[in-house]
Amino acid sequence: MASRSKIVRIGKEHPFYRTSNKGSISESRLAMANHLGRNLLENEIVLRKDTDGAYDTVSNLVILSRKEAHAVNYLRRLNKLILWMQNEKAILENNLAEFGIDINTLSRDDNRYRDVDRDREAYDRRSRGRGDDKADEME
Repeated sequence: MASRSKIVRIGKEHPFYRTSNKGSISESRLAMANHLGRNLLENEIVLRKDTDGAYDTVSNLVILSRKEAHAVNYLRRLNKLILWMQNEKAILENNLAEFGIDINTLSRDDNRYRDVDRDREAYDRRSRGRGDDKADEME
């Protein structure tokens, strides 16, 4: 997981104090402000390109709008979720393979499904009430 940039304190006399939050500023934001030689605007968000908190160098930083930064972070979280789901799928497929079940070859004609469908139909008939049982017997 990407770690947050380290927060540093700067004094009121610092040229980039306006970029900070009452003297607290992330190292990545301070590095970008130093590189540009100006205070960053409130809606300018500094993100790392490689999501590694150890590298707050200007070549690894990019300035985005809040909307863009939100989209990038959302996509990063989504990609992590997809990787996790793919890993979980592989684990489940391996567990099923240990029981001799290949998920890709199961079909509606499989005996397992037939038994479940028969049991479900019997349950449905019982749950509908007595009047429908006689109608089912006639069929």
